Amino acid sequence: MEEKQKENPISKKYSPFNLEQFKNWLKDMKEKGETKYIEVYVDDFKVVSKTDNPDHFDSHEQFVDDETEKIRVLVYNTEKSNRSKQHIFKLKDSSQSLNGIEVEKKIEDGINKGLKAMEEKLLCDQVKKELEDTKFKLKESEEWNEKLEGVIEETKKKLEDAKGMSDFTGIIKDLALPHILGKKSEEKSSLSGNEKPKEEASFKMKSSEESGLSEDDKFYLDFGGKMKAAFSKEEFDMVFDIIGEFVKDKTNIKPVTELLNINQIKK
Repeated sequence: MEEKQKENPISKKYSPFNLEQFKNWLKDMKEKGETKYIEVYVDDFKVVSKTDNPDHFDSHEQFVDDETEKIRVLVYNTEKSNRSKQHIFKLKDSSQSLNGIEVEKKIEDGINKGLKAMEEKLLCDQVKKELEDTKFKLKESEEWNEKLEGVIEETKKKLEDAKGMSDFTGIIKDLALPHILGKKSEEKSSLSGNEKPKEEASFKMKSSEESGLSEDDKFYLDFGGKMKAAFSKEEFDMVFDIIGEFVKDKTNIKPVTELLNINQIKK
C-alpha cells in the first residue's frame, strides 16, 4: 500500500528535458554511492515497482496516452525504507479539468458575455442612429435658415420694383388676412381651399351701373389702409414681396410661423 507523503511534492512539467534530467540525477546518485530506489505511477496506476535501476524509469512511457494527467515517482533512500520523496511530472494541469457544473458555468458565462457584447453593439448602433438623425435635422434647419435669408435678400432687391397692394389681393386671401387683423368671421376668411384665382381677385373700379363695393372689396380696402398706416412704404412693399414668396411655396408658411413663435392659422 502506498504511504502518505508528508513532504511537499516536487512538481515539474512533463517534458523530455525534465525526464532526462531526473534520470541523470538518479544515475549520478548511484555513482556516488547514494543509490535511490524508485516507484513510478502513471496517474494512480503503478507501472514500475521499486527498483534501483535508473533505466527502468523509461518503462513508464508505454503507459502514457492523451488522457494521462501526470507521472508520479516515489524516491526512497533505501530498499526497505517506507519514507519517500514524491516527484510529479504533469502532462495536464488538473485545475483545468472541468466537471459538468464547471462546463455549464463556462457555457453560461460565454453566453452572457456574448449577450452583453450584442447589447453594447445595439446600444452603440442606436446612439449612432440618433446622432445621424440629429445631424439630419440640424442640416435641415441650416438649409431652411439659408433659404429664409435668401428670401429676405431677394425681397430687398425687389423693393424698387414693388407694385403695391393691388397686385397682391389674391395673396392676401391665401394667407387669411382676417386672422392677421384679428377678425374671426369665417365669411371673410379664404382658407377653405375654394378661394378664387388671384387673377380674378384684383381690385377694380366700379362702373356707374354697379350699385357699389362688395363686402370683400370693402374689407380689403380697409385692410390696405391699415397696412399702409402700420408700415412705411419700404416696409409695406417688403411685406407683400414676402407674401409673394409664400404663394410660390406655401410650405414656407409653417416654418416662418414657428420661427417667429406665431400660433398656426386655424382652419
